[in-house]
Amino acid sequence: MAESAAYWRGLQAQAAGSGYTVLEDCRTLDLGMARGGGLAGELLGAMQDATKAAGVRLGTLRHEELMGLFPAMKLDSLATGLLQPDGGVLNKTAADKLLRSLCERQGVLVRDRVVLRGWRDEGDHFRLRTSGALLPDAVSLFEVEQLLVAPEHWPEHAMRLFGAKAEIKVMQSGFLRCDAAASLSKLPVWRSLHMVGGSTDDSPAELQVVGGYPAHVSGRDGSLASMKITSCVPEQQGGPPGTVDDPWSWSPQISISRTWTAAHSRAGKLLRGVGPVMQAAGMSGGIWS
Repeated sequence: MAESAAYWRGLQAQAAGSGYTVLEDCRTLDLGMARGGGLAGELLGAMQDATKAAGVRLGTLRHEELMGLFPAMKLDSLATGLLQPDGGVLNKTAADKLLRSLCERQGVLVRDRVVLRGWRDEGDHFRLRTSGALLPDAVSLFEVEQLLVAPEHWPEHAMRLFGAKAEIKVMQSGFLRCDAAASLSKLPVWRSLHMVGGSTDDSPAELQVVGGYPAHVSGRDGSLASMKITSCVPEQQGGPPGTVDDPWSWSPQISISRTWTAAHSRAGKLLRGVGPVMQAAGMSGGIWS
């Protein structure tokens, strides 16, 4: 983790003067129960162990300390928080543009929306036949020294190339924006791990992950503020778990309004000053371990 942070900050240094903001430095706070508090507590404990093992600066805060630092929060007396003072948020769009530009400077030819029609091993190089998705007969030929053909479960295989092993599944994630009190602008980037359901044998408890950013204050007098709240869906509504064989062909579902309603409700229980939803949820897909 420390190496990863150093890597992205190094890229941000390279991006100086390019107009790209790859990494936004900010505090981050993960909230949950202490160890022994079910799955959410065990996950928070595992995060604590991993960050400490990686040499990341981390503060473990109890309920009284959390309320003292962040009076806008409404927390259960058993709540625990992990505060990273050296955290950050990665700007996906800027990172993609910067990495692409760095590759192109090294002579890498980047082509979007190209379909591989065939390839042949020529001994010291590979010959590729490609075309656009809309014009399959307009074939282009390329010669490359290295070729990586992604297998069916490509994320796991790709991670093994770097010595990492993990169970991977594709999840839906998204966000909504709501009115907020200006006092919420003083929060760090936060994330809540919370178990919901489980009242009966037919409805086992599920992990709910809800996060948010500090409120954005606008208006000349600073009286207007809004907050971005994020959430993810661990399984498709009314269907099988959100693990797919081909992530490239996967698209997020639209009708998951209950998820965002629950996320907004959770934020309202955690924070003072969360107002009504003002923007429909945005959708995206993600690969989670």
